[in-house]
Amino acid sequence: MAFEFGCRAGQTGKYGIDLEEGTLAEGRYWDVTVRDWHEVAGEVEQAAANAKAEEAREKSEAFKNRVVEVLAEHRDGLHPRSIANRIEGLDNRRAPALCEEMERDGILERCSVATGGRKTPTEGAFRLPDNWDE
Repeated sequence: MAFEFGCRAGQTGKYGIDLEEGTLAEGRYWDVTVRDWHEVAGEVEQAAANAKAEEAREKSEAFKNRVVEVLAEHRDGLHPRSIANRIEGLDNRRAPALCEEMERDGILERCSVATGGRKTPTEGAFRLPDNWDE
């Protein structure tokens, strides 16, 4: 936790405070440690970076699960833009990279699909492998 103080006269400061609180079962206690902010700043930045990376990983996993659900309904395959159009929050620019990542992981495979009433299939689409367990 950060404790920051200051006033108009220019006296300011910032400290890191670690607080451990005991439970009723253990007996109530508060163990407080005050540290210089310069000691704590790197830890705070690293914790924020870790939280952001974890959030991005969870979001990516959720999108991957949705891609699988969408392609399970379209077994012939879809282009990344068509996949993105069916998944709320998945950007058309992010969808190709996500599909390529899933291809590298062995989840998807490339295919050709006929779109827009065309008779000739176009490259660049992805689908679930034939042996995919639903």
